Amino acid sequence: MKDIMKKYWFVGVVGVFLFAGLIFMATDSLKTDVKAKQTEDGKDVVFSYDGKDYTADQMFDEVYETLDIGAIIPVLELEVYRDAMPVSKAIETDAKTKTLNIINSLKQEYGEQWEFSLDRLLIQSGYITKTGAAGLQDYLTIMEVRQVIEKEYVKANPQSYKAYMEESKPRLISHILIKMADTDNPTAEEQEKFDKAKAALNESGSVFSTVAAAHSDDGSAQNGGSLGLVTTESMKQYVQQFQDQIYAVDKNQKTEWFTTEYGYHIIHVDASDIESFEKLNFDIFQTIFEANPKILLDITWDQIEKQNISFGKDEKLNQAIKEHYTAKEAN
Repeated sequence: MKDIMKKYWFVGVVGVFLFAGLIFMATDSLKTDVKAKQTEDGKDVVFSYDGKDYTADQMFDEVYETLDIGAIIPVLELEVYRDAMPVSKAIETDAKTKTLNIINSLKQEYGEQWEFSLDRLLIQSGYITKTGAAGLQDYLTIMEVRQVIEKEYVKANPQSYKAYMEESKPRLISHILIKMADTDNPTAEEQEKFDKAKAALNESGSVFSTVAAAHSDDGSAQNGGSLGLVTTESMKQYVQQFQDQIYAVDKNQKTEWFTTEYGYHIIHVDASDIESFEKLNFDIFQTIFEANPKILLDITWDQIEKQNISFGKDEKLNQAIKEHYTAKEAN
């Protein structure tokens, strides 16, 4: 059984202190061993103020009563995912690369104060296991592990995203636009451009994005005609004739040419299901989570149960955590 609560709860408290402006005290506590001082009955002293020692239990009780579990959840979740699965080479490499990129950005923005700023960001995220670059890489590794677990959970549980896919019908689309002032009476130049685009699409082995980049009059041409993600809600930004064609064909298919007030269009559906979104490296999972945050709670609770994690002997706390993750509606 993995008992992670009493050991780490005060990290969340430090994060809260940061938001209250007590940055110095919080970051200074990173550099000290909280177990270095104990009360007479052997309890760990977290910090001293105005001659009074405050133990972990005292601080926990006060903060928990004041802030509920809001200061605890970020810390708890980091520990839940820390040992949730073996760290692959790919995850390790990705975390290292992201660490270097973030540090370079911090150095450009904060100069010599970059490490202080980094430690502050880590604390705000509920992390103080390590400081500096080592801490950042450890944190990013945990987050990489979490993302893998979240994606695998969604793919293994189609019911978790079924409602979103059916209601919002997300799909990635691309298009080609040949502008015409009057589609019934195109100029010779407009007609020639239209004919060339049609001929290019009809060539054996043609790639829609390549043709779009070469022939489309739309600004999306620089992205191979991609218009990105559209849903039943976001498609309302387009004129009605365009809306009518978005769901007319399935993935990897293209519509017939059709007209709008802007000219001639043709649409290609690039992705419309989990597998095709993944193939194009589009993070449909984040879109699903934004539409239904409750899924993230379900995934974390699933991990808590799989790892047989406990949260100390405080029954009230255990119940509050369980309710946070298993309530019917997302908080």
